[in-house]
Amino acid sequence: MKNSWTWLILAAGLCLAALSARTFATSWQVKPVAVPRFQDSAPPQTNPEKLLEPPQDEWPLRVTGAVTRPVFLDGAKPYYFKRPFEARVQGKVIAEATIDEQGRVADVRVLKGLPMGMDVAAVEAMKTWRFKPATLNGKAVRVYYTLTVDFNLPR
Repeated sequence: MKNSWTWLILAAGLCLAALSARTFATSWQVKPVAVPRFQDSAPPQTNPEKLLEPPQDEWPLRVTGAVTRPVFLDGAKPYYFKRPFEARVQGKVIAEATIDEQGRVADVRVLKGLPMGMDVAAVEAMKTWRFKPATLNGKAVRVYYTLTVDFNLPR
């Protein structure tokens, strides 16, 4: 008796599924769409050296491949606030920043911070740093770059 109920419920479910699929299929109308025709001409010639030129006024690049990394020149050390120093807080602040074509740090975003305002101190110090700019084919370019500040207590 139990098996017959199972088959009955299964058959009813299949019928409902078939009816709903049929209703769904007939409720949509397919309209033809005009496809644009291409000209019968050769594709435009591209200059391979043009492809390697740095993009103008676009997003910063990642330091990979032909893009050289920026080189740190100088800048302020981060300030160790009194409360974190007394609480013996130490560690690393990791941030992603944009280094522009002049080697200045801009748009700093903290990826891993420290408590008690130490990440703020690190960001303020990073904004004073100067770099030799990253280059692509000898031209200075803006890049995303990961910066790290170590806060270590003296022993």
